[in-house]
Amino acid sequence: MALLSRSQAIGLQVFWIMISLGLLGAWVTQFNRLTMTQSHVESRLTGSIVCVALVVMAVCLDSSDPFGDADLFDGKFLRLFAMAGVIGMAFWCLLNATDFTSVLLILVGKKLKPVLHEDEEGHEAKWDKYTMVEYGVGGTWLIFAALLAVDSQNDNSVFPMIFVVMIIIGMIASIVMTCAGLYRGYSVKLGDRDNVKVDIKKNTRRLLLVKLCQILAVHLIVIGMCMADLLLGTPWDAKIEGETQTILLIYGFGSRILVIYAMAFNWIAFDESGYIENSLEERRKHYKVMCVEQKIDERIELEKLNQEQGNRVVVEDLETLNTREKDEYDAKMAIHRETGENERYLRDLEARLAKGQRIDDEDEELGLTTK
Repeated sequence: MALLSRSQAIGLQVFWIMISLGLLGAWVTQFNRLTMTQSHVESRLTGSIVCVALVVMAVCLDSSDPFGDADLFDGKFLRLFAMAGVIGMAFWCLLNATDFTSVLLILVGKKLKPVLHEDEEGHEAKWDKYTMVEYGVGGTWLIFAALLAVDSQNDNSVFPMIFVVMIIIGMIASIVMTCAGLYRGYSVKLGDRDNVKVDIKKNTRRLLLVKLCQILAVHLIVIGMCMADLLLGTPWDAKIEGETQTILLIYGFGSRILVIYAMAFNWIAFDESGYIENSLEERRKHYKVMCVEQKIDERIELEKLNQEQGNRVVVEDLETLNTREKDEYDAKMAIHRETGENERYLRDLEARLAKGQRIDDEDEELGLTTK
C-alpha cells in the first residue's frame, strides 16, 4: 500500500528535483573554489567534497523517479541510491572526526601513537591510530558496499542488513575514538590566558570542540536512520510500497538535510579562494610589528611553563633569566587580536597534520601573531 497519494508523490518529486538541482549547483561552486585556492588545501576538504559528491549524485538519481512512476528504477535500485547517500555521509563523518581529533591532539602536544609501514617510495612512514581507524573502517565499508551492489538483485540477500549493521558499528567506533581524543585533548592544561599563544590555543581548542560536537551529532543522525532501517526489517523489494517506501522517505529526507549541512560545514567563501587571499594588499593587512625583547620574554615564559609541566626544555638555567614585568599596555595588547585568528591557527595545524608533524614543537611558529 502506497503511503502517499498521486498528487503528494508528484509534489514531493518536484521538491526533490529542486533540492537536487540546488545541491548540484552548490557542489560545482565549491569544487571550482577548491581548485582555485592558491594556498594549502587540507586533505580533509578534498575528501569531504568527494563524499558530498557521492551523496549529491545519489539524491539526483533518486529524484529522477523516486516512486517508480516512470519505470526508470525499481525499489532495489532506489534502495541502492539511498544506501549510497548514507555511506557518503558516513565517510564524511569518519573523515572529519578523525582529522579534527588528530588536530586537537597536535594542538595540545599529545604524540599520536604511530604504526610503521612502507610508503610508495619505500620510505618508512607513520600511521597513528586515528588514521588506522579511518582506513580500517572505510575499507570495510567499501568491501561490503561492493558485495551489496553485486548481490543487490537477489530477493533473499542478507547483505543489506549486514551492510547497515556495519555502518552502525563503524559510526560507533568513530564516536568512541572521537570522544577519547576529546578527553585526552582536554586533560592537558595549556597554561594562563595572559600568554597570547596560550589564549589562542585555548580558543582554538574550544573551536575544535564545537566542530567535533556537530560532527558527533551527524554521527547520531546517520545511526538513527540505519536503526530505523533495521526496525523496518531492512526491506529490499522491487515494489515501492509499504515499508520500502517508508525507508526510502526516511533516507531521502535524512540524506538531503545532512548533505546540505555537510556542504555548509566546510563551505569555502569566495574571499578564501583564488588570488584574493594571496594578493599583496591582503597580505599587508596581516603584517605585524613586534619588539624582539617581547618575543624573547614570551619564549622564556613558555620554557618555564614547559619545565613546570615536566616537558622537554631547550633553554637551560631558566631560574637565572628574568623577564620584564607586564603593565596595562601589555594586557590591552594581549586581549586585542584580529577576527579570524583562531581559524588561521586551525588551518596551520591542519597543514602540520598533512605534513605528518605529529608533535607540537614550539620551535616552529604556527602563524601565531600578536598586535
